[in-house]
Amino acid sequence: MRVFVAIAISIVFASFASAEVFVNVYRCDGKTPLAAKDPNTPNVYSDIMVGTKLVLVVSSDRPQGKNYWAGGLQCTWDDWERGKLMGREWYDPNDLGGNYRGSCLPAAGIRPLVVFAECAGPDCSRVGFDLATHLNALAGDWFVIDYIAEKVGSCDVGLFDYALGLDVVSETLSFTHVPSRDFDGNGVVNFADFASLASRWPQPVDPNTDPACPYDLDADQLIGPSDLAMFADYWLERTDCAAPTAEQGTPAAGL
Repeated sequence: MRVFVAIAISIVFASFASAEVFVNVYRCDGKTPLAAKDPNTPNVYSDIMVGTKLVLVVSSDRPQGKNYWAGGLQCTWDDWERGKLMGREWYDPNDLGGNYRGSCLPAAGIRPLVVFAECAGPDCSRVGFDLATHLNALAGDWFVIDYIAEKVGSCDVGLFDYALGLDVVSETLSFTHVPSRDFDGNGVVNFADFASLASRWPQPVDPNTDPACPYDLDADQLIGPSDLAMFADYWLERTDCAAPTAEQGTPAAGL
């Protein structure tokens, strides 16, 4: 059964031309773009560590007199186990079905909506957020949604455009999550994490007693040179900008 409660707008949006809407993906600071793996596939992004926070900004570049748009950012329930979407500042759960006001940006108009949505059944199986601008929306950044990489694996997030149909995906963002190198969980890969790895290198890993050893990054049951190389690939990379460190200083305020 479909839920999509707050955007049950009776296909009234079909009377308006759909603006060109797209998603920009940033690292946790809300300013640094997440690079693509290959320039030829711009929506397939570089691997990120488990625990990494990203910022997804839904924007439009077509100003219109009546720039109304309704759609969603959603993924399958299976992908939801690996990557979560999070709205910002849900002030009042009784306000229009629970509008995440902090996820609504000024260009989206006077009364935009960001609401949690889910559906499960033979015709639909996805979860995430429904989004809708107001009639006076302008070109620019409309909505901001946070993304958290929770488990190793892949996660595809679809941008749905309801003017084209409730199940039409206009853009797919593909993320791959790899084991974290932030062994102490302080939000950045630094010397403390290197010291933790070095304390176990070189050393075999017993799958019976240590089946989920975080330092065996290549899962070959040996902590050795390849693990060090994989660790170095993420040197000084941040997972969460809310935790400043001496190496990185105070993070810039993002969206």
